[in-house]
Amino acid sequence: MHRLESIETDAHAPFRERLAGLGILTWRLDAMGKVLYPPKLAGAQAAWVCSGEMIERIEAATGEITKPGVPARIAILPGCEFVLTPLKHRRRVVEWTAAMFLMPGLFASEDFDRSCERGRIDPAAARRSLRPLATFSPPEIERLTDLLPKMADDLAAVLHDEATLGGFSDTLTEAYEHIELTHGLAGAVRDVSHPENFFEEAVRNLAKTLPFGWVAIHLLDAPWLDEHNPRFSLNAGSTPPEATVIDTLLDLATHQHPDENSAILSGGSIDTLIGPDEQVVVYPIRRDGEVKGALVAGSKGGHDPQVSTYDTRLIDAVGAFASSYYAIVCLVREQQATFMGSMRAISAALDAKDRYTRGHSERVAHLAASLAAKIGLPEAQVERIHIAGLMHDVGKIGVPEAVLCKPGRLTDEEFDAIKRHPKIGHDILAGIPQLGDILPGVLWHHERWDGRGYPDRIAGEDIPLMARLLAIADTFDAMSSDRSYRPKMPREQVLGEIQKCSGSQFDPELTGPFLELDFTVFDRMVADYAPQQVVDRNAA
Repeated sequence: MHRLESIETDAHAPFRERLAGLGILTWRLDAMGKVLYPPKLAGAQAAWVCSGEMIERIEAATGEITKPGVPARIAILPGCEFVLTPLKHRRRVVEWTAAMFLMPGLFASEDFDRSCERGRIDPAAARRSLRPLATFSPPEIERLTDLLPKMADDLAAVLHDEATLGGFSDTLTEAYEHIELTHGLAGAVRDVSHPENFFEEAVRNLAKTLPFGWVAIHLLDAPWLDEHNPRFSLNAGSTPPEATVIDTLLDLATHQHPDENSAILSGGSIDTLIGPDEQVVVYPIRRDGEVKGALVAGSKGGHDPQVSTYDTRLIDAVGAFASSYYAIVCLVREQQATFMGSMRAISAALDAKDRYTRGHSERVAHLAASLAAKIGLPEAQVERIHIAGLMHDVGKIGVPEAVLCKPGRLTDEEFDAIKRHPKIGHDILAGIPQLGDILPGVLWHHERWDGRGYPDRIAGEDIPLMARLLAIADTFDAMSSDRSYRPKMPREQVLGEIQKCSGSQFDPELTGPFLELDFTVFDRMVADYAPQQVVDRNAA
């Protein structure tokens, strides 16, 4: 998994450092014996050792010696010798390290004086500055000639082992990061209520794990958003391209690589769309074979700016998670839509039995959910209260239509028939496991805070909160809409009745928040379901 550089960089650096510690001057030469870097000296020492005269002598002496590629000992001038040690990569010499040995006899040679004259250096000053470096003897140089190649090999082996261990460490670190990323996504898949959280975690963690400048996810159709604006985009890092550019990248990826997971795009139109020498990785997100979006990454940095299979493997893994999760979310949303459609159809069928109560269940569901949100209940619980509102009167299916639509006062027997609808509704829905949590609301939404309600005459906090919310919403809608036996009441009167019945019919902790609700949407719902007036054509 870890990508090592193909050629180790300056593997003789520890070797030269060791020589410097022994007081030995070192030169770095290329494969042909040309000087790359002279010893690090200053003042009069550097004036002679690093002079153009000496560099010419060194390169003239090493040019032929370096061709065989084996360690060698050569004399640059009397009293100045070089021991050459090759640095090889795959049996090919790539550089040389030259150990420079100065001996006391250097200063007695005429060659030394001539080298100073050619370099316009004062011989006396040169002798004074170089004498501390001229401490080696021929026997010492002989022994070091045998020792230096072995030292270089040993230090290079240590450097290689350290690099290998570092590579293993990096690999383990990266493997841990990848496992942590995929494990986190596997856990996040379980939550389909907030898809944006999953996609945000996927993008953020992928950008943190891989050295890309930006990572983005782009969905053409997100079912949890408004159907009029279903596009969904998230990004981490620097700003990704515009959505229209990502659309173009997705088209290129699916046409050029229809059978692959992620596609690496570069050159041609990519230079125009993103920038010159850019690479973009695109993983198409599909559902049932149809492209629905993409996971995209670009502007890779780090020590290896070229996208590799190492990068694409993790992008493929995260992309596969994203595709699977997207398909699950879509399926769940479709099931929820079917379920809610069925609930609304049932409530609408019940409301249609009486033209005066059309839309009643929708409005009660809206009011109860609004009040639940007002008092700070969790979003999931608010949604269940909304469903309970839709189904709270399902038991009226067992009440004769003549009783439901009777314009005048009900008899005791007729009222008893009406009072049976909560229990009938409870028994109808009890066989549906998905609706088990809304049964208390259906059964007890006509109970009163003072215990004078029905069917079980329970009181106070013994009445489940869901039922207490539905009770106030149900009564408010009944007073706010026309009925067969009376017209709707003015808003001020309705609110006054709610306040008046606080602590007797309704939970006193709920009446205050209810009176603070915005009824704009409710009023629009009432207008939408207002009963049509019957016009006598002969009245004119």
